[in-house]
Amino acid sequence: MSLRRLMKTAPPLDFVVKFTDESRKKITLTKGKNKMVEIPVFQDKEAIQGTLKMTPKRQIDHHGLLVELIGVVEFTNQTKQDTEILRVKQTLLEPGSMAEEVTVPFKIESEEISFETYNGANVGLHYYVRFSLYKTPTKSTPWSFSEEVAIHIPRPPPLSDPAIKDDVGVEDTVHIDFEYNKTKYHLDDVIMGKIFFILCRVQLRSVELMVVRRESYNVNNDVHNDTQTVLKYELVDGSPVRGETVPIRLFLKGRGLTPTYTNVNNKFSVRYFLILSMIDESEHRCYNQQEIFLYRRQ
Repeated sequence: MSLRRLMKTAPPLDFVVKFTDESRKKITLTKGKNKMVEIPVFQDKEAIQGTLKMTPKRQIDHHGLLVELIGVVEFTNQTKQDTEILRVKQTLLEPGSMAEEVTVPFKIESEEISFETYNGANVGLHYYVRFSLYKTPTKSTPWSFSEEVAIHIPRPPPLSDPAIKDDVGVEDTVHIDFEYNKTKYHLDDVIMGKIFFILCRVQLRSVELMVVRRESYNVNNDVHNDTQTVLKYELVDGSPVRGETVPIRLFLKGRGLTPTYTNVNNKFSVRYFLILSMIDESEHRCYNQQEIFLYRRQ
């Protein structure tokens, strides 16, 4: 169930959440139409802690206060498909009454987080810290308040990271050998490599290297794909000559990239590809596509 359908009525009290270390890193997410939201970042093994201040507008009899860490796969245009993938609960207050301001410390963590926050074009993975003050009787819908947090999962460098070597071209017309220095890159990495022109009998207009993100998501057992070019770099402007070598040096930092996501709860995946493209003066195009793996460095 999506948290977007859990917040229904305004409670008779005000909630104010303060996370420990308010100077911690924050990221900005786009929500809805041009709405920007800034949320704090926590590591996957880090406890999420802080204080909750509650100010009642009248005396309240309650049946206890609960804090939860909830992970939800949310679809941009298919809210009925939203799927909860994580829920960790902890009791903060036992049943009682509240007539004046109360501040309660909280600390919640989980060893079950496998994927970090993602905010894509069609689907996202979001984490919420949700506070619920249960009414008396307990069958009534609780008064609830939530704060979104971002979860990042740093990973060590891969033990095996082979170079990518391949070629692209049209028989007897144009032929390029190319090499990328590795297959797996962290989000602040630099893609290094080179292209070598073996044959070039046509007038090329440009040679481009692109980083493409492919977002695949499952709605009603139908898989949809959305492809976005997130980075494009012109390697050659004009027609090269046979035997010419062109170096590749493509910086990934600050480009809005995310880690690779593989089959998140059978709901979505995010994959990245390097596409080397050649365009001639007649607008004919040939290209080579290579998948790369992106991760957040420790």
